[in-house]
Amino acid sequence: MGGVESGLVACSQIEGPITSIYRWEDAIQTASEYRVTMKVSVQNKKLCLEWLTSHHPYQTPEVIVRVVESTEKYADWVDRR
Repeated sequence: MGGVESGLVACSQIEGPITSIYRWEDAIQTASEYRVTMKVSVQNKKLCLEWLTSHHPYQTPEVIVRVVESTEKYADWVDRR
């Protein structure tokens, strides 16, 4: 289960590859990564976070949740997925 196919996410947008430079386990790391924006209803947020963190290859994936406002029509579309 996951993604647009299952109805958990209304829309995903994938950007990249991007280069990330970060400190991990006391060493500077460089990685080629992709940034994914997922548009999820409030009702599916918890399930989406659980799925994402359990399927992500990183031990500590970067997951940022933003609550945003949109038009009522768009919000209804996201909720119906």
